[in-house]
Amino acid sequence: MNRRGPIGIVALFALCSQANAAGLQRHFYVAAQDESVESLKRHAADVDLASPQWFQVDGSGRLVNQVDAAVAVWSKEKKVRLMPLVLNQGFQTDIVHLVLTDPAIQADLARDLLEAGLRLRLRGFHLDFENVPAEDRTALTAFVRTLAGRRRSRGLRLSIAVPVPLW
Repeated sequence: MNRRGPIGIVALFALCSQANAAGLQRHFYVAAQDESVESLKRHAADVDLASPQWFQVDGSGRLVNQVDAAVAVWSKEKKVRLMPLVLNQGFQTDIVHLVLTDPAIQADLARDLLEAGLRLRLRGFHLDFENVPAEDRTALTAFVRTLAGRRRSRGLRLSIAVPVPLW
């Protein structure tokens, strides 16, 4: 180890402390692999919020619940708040289009998410719909507004992943 190694580690911890004091969150993305869960557990003291891959929307527009009950219990014990991802299964474009263009599916999805959020005492959800067709952008905005309004009255948060334009 060179002479700057320990100083770098001390600086990293100082930055983490400053970030927390400034109201910033240390967020951990939990992939659907055992190694990712184990890494979360090892770094729990440095994590404010974790986003496991627990919810997917299937080809019929239904919510598929893949909650890891042991992680849910562990997170409560360690006071790590959870804000699971909501993905379109296989990042399939047709699933996103179905959800965004069918009001009945949207209503069922919103209801199921809110019920799961309250039952599991989640911090909220991170919507990560991939491959949204360009013609559905307005519908995505409308769905997010509706979902945001419904979750707000129940004390849940909502975040969304958006693509970065390629220049």
